[in-house]
Amino acid sequence: FNISKRMEEKPKLEAENPKSAIYYLEVVWDCYSPGHQWTQYYRFGQPDDCNQARNDLWASLAQRTKYADTVKVSPPSAPLWTLRTPLQAASFWKESMTPFHAPPAADAPLPSTS
Repeated sequence: FNISKRMEEKPKLEAENPKSAIYYLEVVWDCYSPGHQWTQYYRFGQPDDCNQARNDLWASLAQRTKYADTVKVSPPSAPLWTLRTPLQAASFWKESMTPFHAPPAADAPLPSTS
């Protein structure tokens, strides 16, 4: 990443398409990198304090913050399942699962073990 190039291109692009907070986080990360700091020290005689990059990150985060009075609350949707008491659940289970777990008829012969 080239922080100088990113900081130069930011003003013209921000008006057209605001960047995500990830973009500004990368700019801050790059600003604090040893390579960028060394370049700033070599060219200008002092390290970069990265104030502009941090301010841009905080502005981006603040721009996306929504307060409770500005958020639309959607109406509650229908529940995915019906809540039952233990007795209701037991009777429902017996009704729905009886064909699968039906006990053998009383007059049915027992299986032989021989």
